[in-house]
Amino acid sequence: MHISKLTQIYYLKIRHRDAGGVFGAMIMPTDGVLFNALKKDDGIYQLTTCSPSGEQDSMLIGSLVELAWGEIDSEPIIAKIASEEIKIISLTITEGGYKVDFNQSRSVFWYVAEGLKRRMEKD
Repeated sequence: MHISKLTQIYYLKIRHRDAGGVFGAMIMPTDGVLFNALKKDDGIYQLTTCSPSGEQDSMLIGSLVELAWGEIDSEPIIAKIASEEIKIISLTITEGGYKVDFNQSRSVFWYVAEGLKRRMEKD
């Protein structure tokens, strides 16, 4: 099951968004269109999943409560990863995002490494 669907089901069960939510971190230069569309709609979107048999299931998702785009400012993403309040970091990486140079700024692994480094420095 898609993590967005699981999170949405959880929020429907507790009936409020104050308990947390999904922080959407977009890091690719081409993410601007999606970032702006999600911002315009307050992070609410329609998730459609397809089973192997071709059956489709759609659900309105409202668990995306905060968004950041690394092309505008990488600091909110790093700060969120560094936060002790964050318990789960889930990544969706397409083939274009698998740059494994930890020293290259703005790769997905750079963001995770920088955030975790800051988190460890706090201890």
